[in-house]
Amino acid sequence: MMTTPTEPKHLYHYTSQKGLLGILDIYQKEPKPSLWMTDILYLNDSSEYTHTLDLVKTEVKERKKQLPPFKRKGLMTQELTQEDEIVNKTHDTYEYIENFCDDLRDDNRIKFYVFSLSEEKDDLNQWRSYCPQEGGFCIEFDYNGLESLMKITKKYRMEKCKYTPDEKQKSVEYILDPIPRIFRSDIEESVKNTCIFVFSLIINSSSYIKHDSFNKEREHRIIHEGNDVDEIKYREGKSMIIPYTEFSLVDKNVPLSITKIIVGPTPHPELSKLSIEGLLKSKGYKIEVESSEVPYRSW
Repeated sequence: MMTTPTEPKHLYHYTSQKGLLGILDIYQKEPKPSLWMTDILYLNDSSEYTHTLDLVKTEVKERKKQLPPFKRKGLMTQELTQEDEIVNKTHDTYEYIENFCDDLRDDNRIKFYVFSLSEEKDDLNQWRSYCPQEGGFCIEFDYNGLESLMKITKKYRMEKCKYTPDEKQKSVEYILDPIPRIFRSDIEESVKNTCIFVFSLIINSSSYIKHDSFNKEREHRIIHEGNDVDEIKYREGKSMIIPYTEFSLVDKNVPLSITKIIVGPTPHPELSKLSIEGLLKSKGYKIEVESSEVPYRSW
């Protein structure tokens, strides 16, 4: 008997001192905590956005090989059958998809903003990767609380990242399989409309399909698609200014989704824990604080 996979109870975000204070909005008299969602083009892994494009393009090339040849109507050629029309339209659609994947690499008009979370709590690899040597924090979020907020705003969605070849192949098939079915159900359907539908699937999938080398992070992403200039803000990055948008954690109908803060490996864990507890209390936050159990030193 097959079982339905259950969603995790909690998800975790690893960040610096500055990142934690920004999320908690600690500098305001009446803080309004929010998540800073980064433009996907400015994430640490610069190949993320193009990875899906490569997968789709490779699969399209394979499918083109399996199609019957494009059949043209000539002066001495009989009328094209419906099956000929379906094959021709599928060929044309595949051609447009290949060009689209090439063009999209350099197209910065399509905007996705993401906030990364992990199923891994107090994880050594993520302390090393996402927190500075002087110390960082792992913020625990209630999964159902985040989902409830997204249902209210309707501008965001949560996706679990795909890493394995099998998962990614299924995602690519989900994108491409409808093409011949669309033309079989309605031979009058235009190639243009079909391409628009397929392009939207490619763009959406590119925000959560990742290279398998990142699979141990077990990442989930909150995703927002949009080009609304009024929502876009900018923050300091390591080597450039980073565009981002905010996802508010405040709603009168949903309790605060932050349930715990884990103080990362640091030379002074007890002092760090005490300062965070005092900070949270001073701002009216009721959030549990604990210290990391990872025996890791970076100092």
